[in-house]
Amino acid sequence: MVLLLISIALLYAAFLTALHYAWNKPAEPPAGEARKKPPQVSVLVAARDEAEGIGALLGDLGAQRYPVDSYEVIVVDDHSADETPQIVQRKIEEGKFHLHLLRPGNPRPGISPKKAALALGAAHASGELIICTDADCRLGPDWIKLHADSYGEEPPDMVAGPVAHIPMPGVWSALAALDLASLVGTGAALIRLGYPLWANGANMSYRKAAFMEAGAFADHASVASGDDALLMQRFHRRRPGSVQFIRNRDALVRTQGPATPQDFFQQHLRWAAKWNRYLPWYGRALPVFIFLFHALSLLAAWLTITGQFPVAFLAGTLVVRLITEYFFLRDVVHFSGIKLNFATFLLAALLYPLYAVVFGILANAIPYRWKGRRFKQ
Repeated sequence: MVLLLISIALLYAAFLTALHYAWNKPAEPPAGEARKKPPQVSVLVAARDEAEGIGALLGDLGAQRYPVDSYEVIVVDDHSADETPQIVQRKIEEGKFHLHLLRPGNPRPGISPKKAALALGAAHASGELIICTDADCRLGPDWIKLHADSYGEEPPDMVAGPVAHIPMPGVWSALAALDLASLVGTGAALIRLGYPLWANGANMSYRKAAFMEAGAFADHASVASGDDALLMQRFHRRRPGSVQFIRNRDALVRTQGPATPQDFFQQHLRWAAKWNRYLPWYGRALPVFIFLFHALSLLAAWLTITGQFPVAFLAGTLVVRLITEYFFLRDVVHFSGIKLNFATFLLAALLYPLYAVVFGILANAIPYRWKGRRFKQ
C-alpha cells in the first residue's frame, strides 16, 4: 500500500509538472502567413432561458473590433420559456450588426437539444469560421479577431480559448472559480502537449468545412453535452495537430459560475458523465488514474487515522501534491487577472479527493438535470 501510494503520487506530480510546463510555454504564432482579408465568421449561441444575461453578451458582440460586414451572430433559441427571444429580436431591430434568431422544432428523442441547436445554427452559418460561446458570457472587444487571426494560411481545424468565472464574492464562488481554472488549465496544457482532451464550449472555434467533413455531432448526438470535448477529439483523430489553444488574455471569456451547490453538483455530473465516451486511450486512462490516486489518498487517510498507515508517508505524498498543484493553479488563475488565495486553494485541495471520488462514482450511476431537462447517463 505504501509503495503503491508513493508511486502513484510521484506519477501525479510528474503529470502536474508537465502541465505546468505546457501552460507556460510561449504562445506560438499561427501557422503560415497572416491572411490578407479577414475571414467571414459566424458566431453561434445556443440559448435556453437566458434573459438575464444574453443582452450583455449581444452588447459585447456588437462592440467587436472586427469588420462588421465580416461577421454575423446566430442565436438559436432552444425553447426558452422566458424573454430570451424577445431580447434578441429587439437587438435585431436595432440593426447595429448582423444578428439572426432561429427557433428549432421539438428535439427528436435521443438527440441532445444543445447539439441540435448548434447543428441548426451551423447549417445556416454563412461564415467559413464558426465561433461558439454561451449566452451568459462576457467577451472582450478583440475576441472575434483573435480567433480569426488563429487561422492563417495553414489553418487548424479547431481553436480553443480560455474561460473563467465572472468574479463573485464568497467562499463558494472562489472554490467554483478555482475548480474551473483547474479544468481550463489542464485542457489547455494537454492541447499544447499534443494530447487534446477537453475544452470549454463557451470559447471555441472551428472551420465550418472541417465540422461538416467530420459529420458534425453525428457519432455522439445522444450525449447531452460534449459539443466541445468530443468534437475536439474527433478533429484531432482526423488530423493530429489540428487543434490549438489561444493563450491570450484578450481572448478570455468570462461566464457565470454555478449559483448554488446544487447547480455545481448537476454541472459536474454532466461533465463527468461523458468520460467513457472519450475517443483516445489517454482520454479514458486519465480519469481512471485521477480517480485511483484520490481514492487511495482517502483510504490512506482513513488508515492513518486508525493507526494502520505511517503518518510520514501520507504527509509526504500530500506535500508533493500540494506543491505541484499550487504552482500550476497559481499561474492559471493569475492569467485570468486574479491572485490565487492560498486559504481557498488549501480548502479546495483538501476537499478535492472526496469530490473526485464521489463524482467518479455518481456520474456513472445517476441521471442529471440541465436547463430544466433530465438526462440519463
